[in-house]
Amino acid sequence: MKHARKSLSASPRWYRCPGSIWREEKYIDVSSPAAIDGTGSHLLLEKLLKHHLRNEPWVEEDFVCQNIGLGNEDKPDGWLVDKERYARVMVAVEYVKKRMKEMGEGTFLLVESKTNPGLKYGIEDMWGTVDITLLNSSEIEVIDYKDGFTYVDESTEQLVGYAAGQIDYSLIERFSVSKVKKTIIQPKIERDPIRSLSHTVEQNTILMDKLSEAARLAENPNAPLLSGDHCKWCKHRTNCEERNNVAFNMLEGLHPSKMLNKQLSSSLDNISTIEDFIENLKEEAKNRISDGEKLSGWGIETKFKTRVWIDENDAELKIKNFAIKGVKLTAADRFKKKLITPTALLKLDLSKNQIKTVEKLFHRKVDGMKLVKTYKSELDVEEMFPPVVTNEEQVTPLVTNEERMLVMTNEAGIHGYFDFKRAGWTDEDLIDEGYAMEEERIK
Repeated sequence: MKHARKSLSASPRWYRCPGSIWREEKYIDVSSPAAIDGTGSHLLLEKLLKHHLRNEPWVEEDFVCQNIGLGNEDKPDGWLVDKERYARVMVAVEYVKKRMKEMGEGTFLLVESKTNPGLKYGIEDMWGTVDITLLNSSEIEVIDYKDGFTYVDESTEQLVGYAAGQIDYSLIERFSVSKVKKTIIQPKIERDPIRSLSHTVEQNTILMDKLSEAARLAENPNAPLLSGDHCKWCKHRTNCEERNNVAFNMLEGLHPSKMLNKQLSSSLDNISTIEDFIENLKEEAKNRISDGEKLSGWGIETKFKTRVWIDENDAELKIKNFAIKGVKLTAADRFKKKLITPTALLKLDLSKNQIKTVEKLFHRKVDGMKLVKTYKSELDVEEMFPPVVTNEEQVTPLVTNEERMLVMTNEAGIHGYFDFKRAGWTDEDLIDEGYAMEEERIK
């Protein structure tokens, strides 16, 4: 689905960081799993509201356990509607029904309608799609349904833009509205799932003027980058020079115990910035190691997801006659609402032949690469022991029976403690390379 370059859904970010639009252009636009899941709820909301518009009655069973959205570009197999999703979406449907009664006869319901406030300001590519609009001769309400856990305030710039565009639309349709209401419906925020804010048309126009100024600034390739909580969904976040500088300056700053309350509060606000900086360090390290470069003391290892059956039907046929200590596996053992997992099955007291059978029936999907601390020196033998010993007496350590010495915590091959010392390695060097200092009497 095509999105506006200055999309209203992203306006809370580019309003605060105009330069983010240009930086994000170099990244592929890939929907996150959370966004894809939210699309399923929006499709269900659209279906239910259109039923309401057509005065078509329905019951829960008409939608629960049904598949919707087949052929969607993000999820071709569609979404299976469960009771939880249906219940969340019905929070919005019931609110719309209630509001339409309150606003009275002649209230229009618009579902998934495009709104383009940029036209009035001569700004191209600043538009969006409003989930729900309620409109009568004196009032507009724009409603945005959020299916996630991240709290969204009703004063968000996204709703300011939606309202502005729908006000312009109402004028075209010869309505003379004076009041605009902006509502967030977020069922997963149980303590406060429906939040609204009302303004006059003039007040919303003042807010829209500020949003349009940021949109014009964002057209400049040299628009400034500004770091903050709004960076959360920015694709450029981990590579952002401004954000990394903020993190670096914080890490170079005062010790927390010496901070003023204001400084401590500001630092806490930027915790996500430091976390991004750390993730950026890890990603850069993984990329360099993957390219064959050496980072002393660091390596990468493959992460695997949980074992999954290659073919569940085939696996069920192969294991259904398994007997554990003479007792045959029952259907209840094999299925826990679904076929027992390979990991759970391997925890049983299987025979060697049974284990071999099971191991041929599952695979482990690679789950990316993980940066890990290693304890084996990245230096080769020539680097560790250069042939440069000129005066052995000067480099041979004098060790008494009461002194501490280094005990190797990993395999050292043919080289021992004194070999390292003759090569000029200090105890600190060896500790850095993964050896431990322990008390030991030397015979």
